[in-house]
Amino acid sequence: MEIRKLVSALLASLALSAAPTLSSAGAFADLGGYGFVPAAVETPRAVAAAGSERTVSRTTLRLADFTGGTFVDFMTASNGFKAALDQDALKRFSFTGMAGVKAAAAELDPLVYSKIVKAVKGEEAGLSKLADSLAGESATSVTAPAPIAKKVQDLGLAPASKIGLTAVVVAPLFSLASGAGVTVVLDNNNYFLNIGYKSGSDPAQLEKDVKSGRSFGASPVHKPLDVTDKYYLQEMHDYISAAGNPARFYWAMMKILTNSDPSGLAYNSVPAQGVLSDFTAVYAAELDRYIMTGFRKHPWQNDLAEATLVAAYSSPAARVVVDGKFVEGNPVNFFGVGKNGSGIGICRKDRRQLQLAVINFERAQHPELVSKVEELIGRRGGDLLHNLMLFINKPASQAQLRQVSGDLTDAVTALMTQVHADAPQITQFINRRGLPLPFDADSANDTQGHDAQ
Repeated sequence: MEIRKLVSALLASLALSAAPTLSSAGAFADLGGYGFVPAAVETPRAVAAAGSERTVSRTTLRLADFTGGTFVDFMTASNGFKAALDQDALKRFSFTGMAGVKAAAAELDPLVYSKIVKAVKGEEAGLSKLADSLAGESATSVTAPAPIAKKVQDLGLAPASKIGLTAVVVAPLFSLASGAGVTVVLDNNNYFLNIGYKSGSDPAQLEKDVKSGRSFGASPVHKPLDVTDKYYLQEMHDYISAAGNPARFYWAMMKILTNSDPSGLAYNSVPAQGVLSDFTAVYAAELDRYIMTGFRKHPWQNDLAEATLVAAYSSPAARVVVDGKFVEGNPVNFFGVGKNGSGIGICRKDRRQLQLAVINFERAQHPELVSKVEELIGRRGGDLLHNLMLFINKPASQAQLRQVSGDLTDAVTALMTQVHADAPQITQFINRRGLPLPFDADSANDTQGHDAQ
């Protein structure tokens, strides 16, 4: 059976999940029609500033307006995501008072507000004092921590050693409350908010810039929440380990990455929509940071996607690689702590060793599924999951990716569905054959294998 027919049969075998309406989605339901080359939409939003009501605007993009282009196209278009983030970083606003902060906090997941109030001495009373003392002062989303830090110091709202950290924790909420930020609408039930991203334009500041910004995924599962890597890995594992068939999940994920098409979300269950929305929020944030480096350093979006793909095996099998050893575990083990930070990329070497082992099994047992993906990305042999993500995010590949987006989505969906079904046999294969030699590099060009003929 050819790949497209196979995927159609897989998707048809799953019940269509009715997409529940998110209570806050009404604000995004009337943003206009779909167009191939859209203009950013400014959505008015009333906030309180210096004790009075005024109207400010927050930039809103609809991913579906970019359907037909790749996700990299969405990120890099002149009216796309990075341009909107860079413009937002320059847009000045006046800080709102505590009434506006509370209104904005009510739009976010309670965990966000809880973390922020705990960062300030006196908690909510201290935060209120801080917000009202700042009301009317001017800043941008990237300069906001400086005036916040000064007020924190003047008001004695944090120990001297934690003034800077407190300002950084508080700044996203205060900026969002004051009208800053970029909203990306996936559909009427799923979206994500973005705030405080620096441009990466100054080489001397690049390593600081790539650590800037926060993105908050929202879905029927939770209000906007800036999920951590560990949170994402756990929710993704919980979904995939319970999924009888993850075809719809991977199909929707690949439609987003290859064609900026979020329509697959509506065909997924509520838990799957939560994972996909959080995935897209974090992926976009990491890809923005990768773009800051000129597509040369910190390909953390690839780590996120590869971890999600290999979870088709690790979640049902409860097996991972840790320190070069094949052991019991789950995708949460893909998170690591390093000398200069933490994240999914820290465990890249172990995870990719597992990825290669999984693909080696499928290459032996279902060569037609592996070879179809390899044919489409123009690379044979090696760690297919890693080569796939390098192809998806390489600037020079975008024209080809647009041409093969549908076929590639179907081919990857079929392969990941087979991996999920083969999990017990893959475990036996690795136990019998052992792990392949490890391979790792933090590079945009660290492919394995050879060009497809």
